[in-house]
Amino acid sequence: VAGPGDTQAYRVMREKLANTMIDLEFEDAPVLEVFGYIGRYAGINLVVDQQVKDSFESDGRTISLSLKRVTLGDALAIVMEVTALKSSFRNSVLFITTPEQANSQVYMKLYDVRDMIFKIRNFAAPEIRLSDDDGDPLIIIEPENEIERPTSDEIIDLVLRMTGQGTWDKGSASVSQINGLLVV
Repeated sequence: VAGPGDTQAYRVMREKLANTMIDLEFEDAPVLEVFGYIGRYAGINLVVDQQVKDSFESDGRTISLSLKRVTLGDALAIVMEVTALKSSFRNSVLFITTPEQANSQVYMKLYDVRDMIFKIRNFAAPEIRLSDDDGDPLIIIEPENEIERPTSDEIIDLVLRMTGQGTWDKGSASVSQINGLLVV
């Protein structure tokens, strides 16, 4: 299931799908009924994309399943695999849709990178010496050398190179930096 994993609703839905066991027995049942049954059984908001619904209703697509003691998430994954569908999670709803639609969903995320790109000012302090009874120093604490910080362009380039090469070229997603926040 694709979607923003940092929301409470998403975590609750994933927990229900992962921890609820079910037995499914369907013989030539309309696929939309099976999705509806799984959604009701799990107690989650599940919506089938209108394009998928229209397609399945027009061709009368059915499915036969006999599953014993599987998690709801596994049962849902099996039904989606057999029907070549995908899911995405947004607005507290699990949407069942085509792979093209699921992959086209774009979510904005903010990452605070100020600690990586902004130079932290070094406030000079007096040298601190601790000594033993003879006056010999035991520890000398000296300022650390400054580390070279990456620029925001270097961080953006790193993100682009290390994540889904080619997906950024399609124009539906972008990465930028505003006041120390990486906007993806």
